[in-house]
This record gives sequence, structure tokens and C-alpha cells, in this order.
Amino acid sequence: MPNTTPKLNGEIPDQDVPTKAPFSLDLSTFFVDDDGDLLGYHVKTTSGLEQLPAWLSFDNKTGLLSGTPVKTDVANIDLTVMAYDDLNSIVSDDFRLTVTHENVEPVLVTSLADQLLD
Repeated sequence: MPNTTPKLNGEIPDQDVPTKAPFSLDLSTFFVDDDGDLLGYHVKTTSGLEQLPAWLSFDNKTGLLSGTPVKTDVANIDLTVMAYDDLNSIVSDDFRLTVTHENVEPVLVTSLADQLLD
């Protein structure tokens, strides 16, 4: 039986990730190989950078993308995900990861009494 190229099992939707919240996305669920080949995965930015932001990690064997961003990580990150089989047949999809931060107003814990200056 000839090798078949892996294919998309549905487009990867864009993701919104709030700061200080753990993020996890199993990218392997978006790819399938009809002849049952074990797939490997690769992620890079759409601009071609191989290095992901420091807060974001990726397991190329399982396809798990995860991390917890902080306020300084707020950005739009455009990613290309590639799935490949043992014969290097490749399929890919792009999606946007948007790190957001909601500014929370300070809360008054203790009221201050009026002060009189002499």
C-alpha cells in the first residue's frame, strides 16, 4: 500500500490566552494519517522563526503546545504547525495565538480617616 500524506482533521482555530492562566492545546487532534503512520509535529512562527516565545513550550512527539504567559508576553503570535509521517510527507496549518491582559482596578481595603494638617 502506498504512503498517504497526513491531512487536516479540521482547521486549528485561533486561540485567546489570558495572562497568568495556564494554556494547553493538543495540536495532534487536528491531524490524521489514513494509513496509520505515527505522526511527528513541528511548530514555528509564520515569519519563519524556529524559536517560540520563552513562556511557550512544544512537544514534537505528542503535539502538545503549553505554557503560562505573563503581562510582558502580551502579543499576537502567528504559528505554523506541521505534521509529518516517517516518509516526511507533510501537511500544515496556521493559526494565531493572542495573549491578552485584563487590567484589574485596585481595590480599597481600608478607608482612611480625614486628616487635618496644622
